[in-house]
Amino acid sequence: MTTISKVTRKRPRSFSQESQGEPTFKVQRVFLPDRMNQPIKQEMNPYELIKRIVKSQGMDLVIHESLALEGFFAEYTEEEVNAYDAEVLTAIRTQDIEKLREFHANGRPLKCSNKFGESLLHLACRRGFLEVATFLIKEAKVTVRIRDDYGRTILHDAAWASVPDFELIELILKECPDLLYMKDRRGHTPISYARQSHWVAWN
Repeated sequence: MTTISKVTRKRPRSFSQESQGEPTFKVQRVFLPDRMNQPIKQEMNPYELIKRIVKSQGMDLVIHESLALEGFFAEYTEEEVNAYDAEVLTAIRTQDIEKLREFHANGRPLKCSNKFGESLLHLACRRGFLEVATFLIKEAKVTVRIRDDYGRTILHDAAWASVPDFELIELILKECPDLLYMKDRRGHTPISYARQSHWVAWN
């Protein structure tokens, strides 16, 4: 038996308040029967599958526009934007964990991004760098509640990868299942970016 989370909106709080208290979102568990005891067709869009399962249990799937949410996503400081440079990008692209660990030990911000809000964690997830993403999230304590200026979360990037890493996707969802229900400026959820050739794996 698998589970997903259905999200309902509560009163917005600041990011600092949220990180110390109850989450901004109230999560309700929805039980997903294994493939609904039916064979899943290869061409079934996984997002449509989730909607069908939730609807079968008498509920609606609530999707939130990430750019419209207040207090849920972390903002970037000027220091964090300035820390996004060629040196740290090289460490990400070469998956140099020891170099990243050195940066972290020296107090260098790793929750950093370019001026468009594209962070190191976005890059690691887009390229399917599981070890790098695990280091950033678990050891460097980089929050997964970040978005770029187009409203894409790190889960959007993980789903968009040429070959999705489901261990990475599971890591992200364990940290924040609410990210599954965020849509970007185009109205796309993370699963909407799943390539049709990967639908069977998603299902």
